Amino acid sequence: MSDLASSGSGTVAASGRVPARERSMAYKLLVAVTMLLANIMNYADRSVLSVLAEPMKADLGITDAQIGVLYGTSFVLLNALTGIALARLADNWLRNRLLGIGVAFWSLMTALSGLASGYTQLALARVGVGVGEATISPIGHAMLADLFEAKQRSRAFSIYLAGPFVGSALCIAVGGWILGSWPDACGTYGLCSIKGWQIVFILFGLPGLVIAVLAWLLGEPADDIERRKSGRPIADTFRELSNIIPPFSFVRLLQGGGRQAARANIKLTAILTAIAAVLIWLTGDILQWVLVAIGVQSAGSWIQGLKRRDPDLYHLTVGSRAFAFAALAMAGPSVVAGSIGFWGVPLALRTFNLAPEEAGKTLGLAIGAGALLGTLAGGFLGDFLRRRIGATAPLWIGFGALIGSAALFGLLVNAPSLQSYALILGMIMALGGLWTAPSGTLPQELVLPSMRARGAAIYALTLTLIAMSTGPYAVGRLSDVFGSLTLGLGAMYLLIPVSAVFTILSARAFPEALRLREEMAKAARG
Repeated sequence: MSDLASSGSGTVAASGRVPARERSMAYKLLVAVTMLLANIMNYADRSVLSVLAEPMKADLGITDAQIGVLYGTSFVLLNALTGIALARLADNWLRNRLLGIGVAFWSLMTALSGLASGYTQLALARVGVGVGEATISPIGHAMLADLFEAKQRSRAFSIYLAGPFVGSALCIAVGGWILGSWPDACGTYGLCSIKGWQIVFILFGLPGLVIAVLAWLLGEPADDIERRKSGRPIADTFRELSNIIPPFSFVRLLQGGGRQAARANIKLTAILTAIAAVLIWLTGDILQWVLVAIGVQSAGSWIQGLKRRDPDLYHLTVGSRAFAFAALAMAGPSVVAGSIGFWGVPLALRTFNLAPEEAGKTLGLAIGAGALLGTLAGGFLGDFLRRRIGATAPLWIGFGALIGSAALFGLLVNAPSLQSYALILGMIMALGGLWTAPSGTLPQELVLPSMRARGAAIYALTLTLIAMSTGPYAVGRLSDVFGSLTLGLGAMYLLIPVSAVFTILSARAFPEALRLREEMAKAARG
């Protein structure tokens, strides 16, 4: 199968390899489908907590806020941070091998989640899942961008980015079915000491091991494969990690930026510590705010050093108003989509007083079909609008989808039956999928080809830290305080005006950012 990486029609380079853009369509589709399968299990393993929330609360005695921490914050901490270092590795090593290792690791950690006997153990296992899943975003974005031209890219991304929604639907339908079947089936295998939610984790971890082998055998399509085989990519990755993880990041800042950089980092740490202490005092949720503080401090330290280590990457990403505002603009739709996608199932179970197995098929089909259609349509819509209004098209698609979702949410919470609830939820998920594929192209518009994986990782870092570390937890916390999951979800739509402001700011800054990218590209070509 690895031979496919060097096959296809087109001009053969001096190395004997066909340039990535001229590879056969069969190979391009093989890569896209492999990415889709990996992304399906990525989100199935990540989102299976949605259907397991109610039995886990009963068995472990945990709250909605703690469920939000398990789904969001504990997962996102190292996922977002290691994603930066792994993106560097993806830009400098064989991406098929890195993906294979990542899929295998997160699959094993998902299975280990089923052996957890308490909240802390489960949180640690979720951290492990997050580390493994940090590989897929930079690799998926970069490989597809290498293989597909800009005019085809949204459609290619729509295949890959259908994975989150198919995976979410799979975990609801199959996870619910396993929960319902396990009490009768466990006796056959003599495993009734294992709870239903535990066996779901174990079984969901197994398919990823097969996909990991497929990814490993896929081959590396990059034109610069010889460069990727040489050098010291592993050492570079650990060096990048030392720029992120405290206290090593502080030492690196002191060495490279001197006392001024160190003082700025100490000030940031002090401010974050004070904020975390106040929030812990107000909420009592120690793990949530300690993890958020560590995550923001680590990201801030890395950004501090990025300007010195890689000024070109800095100026095209976090130093670019277009890039930074785009990430903040898309955080609104991301918070809402993530919160509805996760808490929509528990809300249905509580509203209609159902067990997971009773609603799994109906909700799973609605979410899967709606999100898949929305994602695929978003690919075509993104390509169409890009030709009409340019590179800012994803911003307007994201904001429009957010407005539409708010209108549908009012219908969702007043649905008279599970069937009507599922239909409306599917429509909301379709809108969530509509902006996903176009949004994935935003960082690729603004960075150089050699920065694609790191650009995608930085973009994902912003969205993930904002959306995943706050959205699911905030919904759960509001649900605990006010006794209403509906209120918690509805509060997320207060982000609409914030998203509107950043959408406009990013769109206005795009022309300048595109000019800067072209100037850097010309300079790189000599």
